Amino acid sequence: MIWPNLRAKVSHRGTGEAMPWINLTVRRGTFTRDIQHAAMAKLTDALMFWEKIPDTPEARKKMKGWVYEVAEDVTLSYFW
Repeated sequence: MIWPNLRAKVSHRGTGEAMPWINLTVRRGTFTRDIQHAAMAKLTDALMFWEKIPDTPEARKKMKGWVYEVAEDVTLSYFW
């Protein structure tokens, strides 16, 4: 089971601009590291598209994302 969590975070630089981030929570062993990276790349593409962020090297450097692996027997519940 996969729970992508897409959020906007206020910039720490005090500019007031929101920067989207991605939290991906999966059960340990669900994906190899290569598949996790590929999934995060696809989620980043989707987030940039829907947030209308230009697909530039500078914008990609600012994107943030994390993969959280939880134990195999954990019950995942999706909440904000």
